[in-house]
Amino acid sequence: MPSHRLIASVLLFSLSTAHAQSLARQWRQTAALPPGTPLQLHLRDQPYPIPCDLAWIDLNALACETYDFNGTPHRTIYPATAIATIKRRHPRPMPAYHTDNNHRRALIVGMATGALIGGSGGSEAGIGTGFAGAAIGALIGAAFVGAATH
Repeated sequence: MPSHRLIASVLLFSLSTAHAQSLARQWRQTAALPPGTPLQLHLRDQPYPIPCDLAWIDLNALACETYDFNGTPHRTIYPATAIATIKRRHPRPMPAYHTDNNHRRALIVGMATGALIGGSGGSEAGIGTGFAGAAIGALIGAAFVGAATH
């Protein structure tokens, strides 16, 4: 009957072989990517991923550009033995401006300004004309903001 140590050794060897094959496949796929491709590296000794842009890759190492808070690039070379996994990072798309809170705020300010100008101009002729002027002014203000932001 095989011992537990032998079974554990066989399992550990097969897992490490599968991981090495997976990393070799990731390495080949990364080598086919053009420089500047966004990547996410997981190093063996760090628990968190490193976002970077591919600079170059060869059989022994991978170079990546990382950026500081000022946007200054810094090139770091990682030996192949230090990398646990390589993933392609897909940048998140920027939301459209019209879905942003700033657009809503600008729309409200434009409508309020238009209503104030239209209402004050029409209020001299009577309260009904003032309300009509405010409504028309709000629509014109909204149209100006919509034209300016799109």
